[in-house]
Amino acid sequence: MKWIGVPPPFYPQEIQCGLTVTLAASAVRQEIVAFRVPPGNLAMLAYIGNGVGNLADADFITWSLTVDGGAIIGYDNMLGLLSFGLMAPIPVRLAFRSGQRIAWVASNSIAVALLNVSAMFRGWMWSPSIRELGNAHPTPQTEG
Repeated sequence: MKWIGVPPPFYPQEIQCGLTVTLAASAVRQEIVAFRVPPGNLAMLAYIGNGVGNLADADFITWSLTVDGGAIIGYDNMLGLLSFGLMAPIPVRLAFRSGQRIAWVASNSIAVALLNVSAMFRGWMWSPSIRELGNAHPTPQTEG
């Protein structure tokens, strides 16, 4: 399928989502940031990142990247930081179909709320041709 490795030259729709929240005490899979692919579009995540305000808190957070509520295999139950913060995200290539909801969720293993917990993803969307839809790769595999 076209536009997997690089954005299409005509892509006017960029994905840039990121939030900083307080992760509740003993939180289990609290949503940090989410994005739904609009109808009629395909989406490609190109960069993902996470961060904490206090580096000592990183060991208490377990991260998961989910699609429609199910964890994406290989991006589930990650302990600590995946990147060096939101300004230095890691490159990925994850494709999503119209209507799918992508979210970063985090769990807190201690009974104290953690401040300034951040997550982001960046990528692009495009309206595919009928031919591209017919050849679309399957959705990333999820658990559950």
